[in-house]
Amino acid sequence: MFTATSVSALTEYVYNADGQLDYQYNYKSNTKVEYKRNDNGSLVNQIVKQNAVVPTNNRLVDGNFEQYLKNSKGWTPHHWGATAIEIQPFRQGEDKGLTIQCSEMKVNYYCGVGQSISVQPKQPYVYYASLDIQKLAGAHVQLYVDFYNKQGQWVVANYWEKGIHESNGDWVYTVNFRNHSNEAGRYITHVYAVDKNENMEMISSTEVIAEQSVKLKNSVRLDEQWYDIYVYGVDRAAKKVQLPTWTAFQDQDDIKWIEGVKISDGVWRGRVKLSDYRNMTGSYVTHIYIDDVFFQGHVVEVKR
Repeated sequence: MFTATSVSALTEYVYNADGQLDYQYNYKSNTKVEYKRNDNGSLVNQIVKQNAVVPTNNRLVDGNFEQYLKNSKGWTPHHWGATAIEIQPFRQGEDKGLTIQCSEMKVNYYCGVGQSISVQPKQPYVYYASLDIQKLAGAHVQLYVDFYNKQGQWVVANYWEKGIHESNGDWVYTVNFRNHSNEAGRYITHVYAVDKNENMEMISSTEVIAEQSVKLKNSVRLDEQWYDIYVYGVDRAAKKVQLPTWTAFQDQDDIKWIEGVKISDGVWRGRVKLSDYRNMTGSYVTHIYIDDVFFQGHVVEVKR
């Protein structure tokens, strides 16, 4: 059984790339609050604007699900592989909303609500969802966005890819972590069969846990002069990755704190220059810290 409750969200919060609150809109009072920060990111002022202009992003019709009405231009209920779907109004104190309830769903099917909107070019998308899960057994809650062209045909996006049909009849798809900002965590893949008329049916589902990891050489030669350590799956909100490194000859007498460099979303690199350690041979010990929190330790052997 899946039961979810939607409650109105009258305020939209917009964050910058560093995860700090830039501004917020309140659609009930038509106010906008701007947050001003200094070069260090510290809040120095906030400005409240009345009768603010609502941003012209691509938006849902009746974005709050509690405004749902049957046969409206907004939300449409869907239930694949479920015996029924019930949508009922509810009230809890001052909160009003709708409850969705589905039962006896088959494996790898779903029920819920959705709607189609016309996309305006060169406009950002704002994703926001708030659910109060009352009961969820043997199921998951997910938000999907599909893209279609003017003819109503499904358009492949970076998180929707076609499998490769091999000569032995198998279909193969390789998940490239770079297409998902090298994020660590649960990767969920649904497999759909598509016939010649573009009809789709989900036939399987799988989950893989992608863990944070480190890539480096186990040993290097002195004439290579340096070696790199790559850290994968770093949270996009991380401010810094540090790699204190020292030789094991006399403990930490030559420790140097190497500052990692972000080379792409989720991937940081630290470069150990052997000349910084008098080109010594032996064991080089590195500890990795992400935002001052210890992550892993590694040893590289340097040989002549």
